[in-house]
Amino acid sequence: MAIRGASQVASSSWRKPNITTPRTKRVLLASAALDTALDRLGADGLFIDDQDDFYAATGNLYSQLALFDLTTNQMKYESELDNYFKRVLNVAANFSSTYTFGHAATKAYAAYKKPSFLQYAIESWWHGRKFTVSAQNIAAGKFPGKNFTLSKECQNATMVGGTWFSTESNDFHFEGYATGYFLGLSALLAEITSDPMYLQAATDSANFIHSHLYNVRGIVQPDISGSSDHDHLCEVLSATTPYESGLMIEGLAVLFSITNDTSWGDLLDNLLTAAIPNTAWQGQNGIVAVDGKTGDTNLLQGLGAVYVRNITTAVMRRYIGDYIAVQFNAATDLATSNGTNVYAGSWTGPPSATFSALNQTYALAALISALDVEDDSAASATAPRATSTESSTPVGGVPPTESSQLPGHSAVPRGASSHLAAIIGGVLGGLVAVGLLFAALRRLRKRDSPIAKSSSRRPINPFMAQVPSSGAPATPWRPEKLGEQQNGLLPIAGDDQPALVPASSPINPSSNYAEPTDDVRGETARPAPIPTDPLVTVLNAWLQTRQWNERETPPEYPVANASPQGPL
Repeated sequence: MAIRGASQVASSSWRKPNITTPRTKRVLLASAALDTALDRLGADGLFIDDQDDFYAATGNLYSQLALFDLTTNQMKYESELDNYFKRVLNVAANFSSTYTFGHAATKAYAAYKKPSFLQYAIESWWHGRKFTVSAQNIAAGKFPGKNFTLSKECQNATMVGGTWFSTESNDFHFEGYATGYFLGLSALLAEITSDPMYLQAATDSANFIHSHLYNVRGIVQPDISGSSDHDHLCEVLSATTPYESGLMIEGLAVLFSITNDTSWGDLLDNLLTAAIPNTAWQGQNGIVAVDGKTGDTNLLQGLGAVYVRNITTAVMRRYIGDYIAVQFNAATDLATSNGTNVYAGSWTGPPSATFSALNQTYALAALISALDVEDDSAASATAPRATSTESSTPVGGVPPTESSQLPGHSAVPRGASSHLAAIIGGVLGGLVAVGLLFAALRRLRKRDSPIAKSSSRRPINPFMAQVPSSGAPATPWRPEKLGEQQNGLLPIAGDDQPALVPASSPINPSSNYAEPTDDVRGETARPAPIPTDPLVTVLNAWLQTRQWNERETPPEYPVANASPQGPL
């Protein structure tokens, strides 16, 4: 399932568009930065930082904790997240302070399959639904809690799907930030529960952003006026920041993953092509610098979601990986001092000894999105890459091995390199021959097996999950008394709520989407294992008189009697 992508390569001016840091070290760097951030959380589960938007930063941290465990296949932060989510609920009922907590809850559920995390995500969704325009609102020409006439359409497109960020009765701006977060939350819940209600909400949000907030270059803009009582009807704020585009990228990635609708794939491809090289938030070096100052969380998380889902062409995926590598290398090289695990807001430096919740979560987005990016030695040779004048590893060269960069491993003396290469070449040649021989033997054994004929591979989807039969609700959880005003927030419209649909309902009856079936498994008779000694003897005699030829068939080997004992 790959989208049609434009041929893109890293710019020759980008700083270090390749990953040479071993994955083990990347995991350690991200974990240390997460632990440093956790140390700054207070008893209420929020960052102790009065000068930052600590609600949003806290929600982003929770999401990053879950993503780290999901990516590294660990459960390291499950108990902390369980504890901190409960604390935040005591401060902000329904997670009403920010939309970031809903995102975090979906990713926590994907990582740990704990029903309470799904419940938190659904609770956050219902809060966001109260501030999102529906077809009923458009027909009525008004929105509960807003004291102006609602615009029915702008640019010949409906305003359904726009989300308010401000609860002020006279604030008439639909924000790309709020709509983008609601889009992502809806799409992730649609993926987890297969409930068409969430899919429809995600579709409305994505259509609203595409219809009303794109500029002529295909970049998502911050907001649009939603009032027909003002002179600025349908006026769009023309500033461009990466937040809105990053949220749209993540939402489209999830929508395309679960529907396989090529229209979503085309939108995603076009947005990636426009956003990655956009100079509005970066210099010629390719390092994200919003307003010339800071990195960004949403753009990196969106690109990371596309990369890990593997839904682009190989060339586009390489392009995304190169861009993520630029941000990772900048953050780790220029924005932090060795051993501090504290990151400055500017990824171009200098480092700062002062901790900031926003700055730390900016950097964590770069660190975590880079965890699964292929290192330079593993990248496909068919995907071209432009050279970088600042790259520490030549393009096409072999970066240092993981073992050579870890403590306790010494470098090979320069004078011994040619002899070592010859020795290694001979050893590897022999190992390759052995490996191919055993592979041929294995293929001969399995070729006619019913398992080999019936099994199929399917891509891993990091957020595809089924709601457990126990503990999690079969239908969306809905807080009681939603029609009443809570914590000073706007009341929900009584006729504005979609009917609850069982989670087992199909996502879209008209789509071709179907959940892949599990691999066929069973038992069948196989040949008995052949002793190692005869195989090695034959192989040794064969190698003594021959040079390896990849087109040459393996030597004949002894055949043991078949055994009906089943799989080896």
